[in-house]
Amino acid sequence: MCDCKYCNETEEAAAAGMDKVLEHDDRVFVYTMGLCHCSVCAPAGMEREVLESLINEEHPTEISSQWTVSKEETFSGGQKNPSPCDQDPARLHYLMEC
Repeated sequence: MCDCKYCNETEEAAAAGMDKVLEHDDRVFVYTMGLCHCSVCAPAGMEREVLESLINEEHPTEISSQWTVSKEETFSGGQKNPSPCDQDPARLHYLMEC
């Protein structure tokens, strides 16, 4: 494993006996967080239900509605939702809303 925060947390989770630990390449990053919207980077093959579950687990809204992939066709900057990650062709960026 590398020395990133994710890997360190994963090692701690594994040591604590957690059953399911995501592989390094399966992680989901929130790169913009707002009150009702967030932007995430996730593996292109990840099912939306899994993505939504992970985001809600890691970043609970603390209100009655949960994070879901937005039905908006584009991000505010005009990029398609989802759109290809500019740093990794095997990943997509999603607009989420609650």
